[in-house]
Amino acid sequence: MDKEEITGLVTKGREAVNQGKFQEGEDYLKKAIELESDPKMVKMYHTFLAECYLRQGRKEEGIEALVSASNAPEKSREILKDLSTTEIIKFASEKSQLQE
Repeated sequence: MDKEEITGLVTKGREAVNQGKFQEGEDYLKKAIELESDPKMVKMYHTFLAECYLRQGRKEEGIEALVSASNAPEKSREILKDLSTTEIIKFASEKSQLQE
């Protein structure tokens, strides 16, 4: 699969999440993560996946996805576990906007 097709999966995933179709969005994003070879892009896609999880109230999975997107995983996990789900969603959203 080429980069354009992977980008298409991410676009479909983000659109599905924004429409409240969380499982569909999750599936697209996980597939993009699986196929992507660029580590920077994989981290960004993990941020999008985190937002998907968090918008469903799946805090632990959201944290783990953000940790996967982090350059300092243990420190991130420590910080994020003490935040509310709303605060983590805000953090994930801001992080994904910076990476685009």
